[in-house]
Amino acid sequence: MNSIFPSDISALEVKEVEPAFHARYRAKSKTYIYILETAEILSPFLSRYALHIPCKLDIEAMGLSVKILEGEHDFRSFMAAGSTVKTTKRRILAADIASKGSQIFFFIQGSGFLRHMVRNIVGTLILVGQGKIAPDEVDRIIACRDRASAGPTAPPQGLYLVGVDYGEGLRNSHSPSEMTSAGRRQCNNY
Repeated sequence: MNSIFPSDISALEVKEVEPAFHARYRAKSKTYIYILETAEILSPFLSRYALHIPCKLDIEAMGLSVKILEGEHDFRSFMAAGSTVKTTKRRILAADIASKGSQIFFFIQGSGFLRHMVRNIVGTLILVGQGKIAPDEVDRIIACRDRASAGPTAPPQGLYLVGVDYGEGLRNSHSPSEMTSAGRRQCNNY
């Protein structure tokens, strides 16, 4: 399979599933990472793989904000405009911020995500990190259920789907309790 895949895709493991299996709708949870680069000058090797924010961000404030996201909430404020879904309620199992050198890593695991939800959360977290909004404002943003109250949509470079848990032995991600330590290990390997 890997010999016919494009160079940016590799199969690490293959399992047979029932014919009715649907990769999107059968997922129990998904884990994403978003990488920010805060160095003054962006390495050309990172330009496609991390969002460049050339300023010091308050990681402690950002960390307070991400904990507000955990649990079940109506995330309408972080949904892309024009999306049509039955419900905007989602359950975030774990969320964390870590840093290594000039990189900041945002980890989030949830039962499901709205269109552009992670990128809209990152755009809001950047505002928190820049001191433009207080960490506890994220609670108000969630409560008002208005996309205009949240930060801008962060661009796609920097966003990675790093795990999907299907249950039933089809797990390739970390449990919520493992996510933070596993994410920090990924930071150390980056």
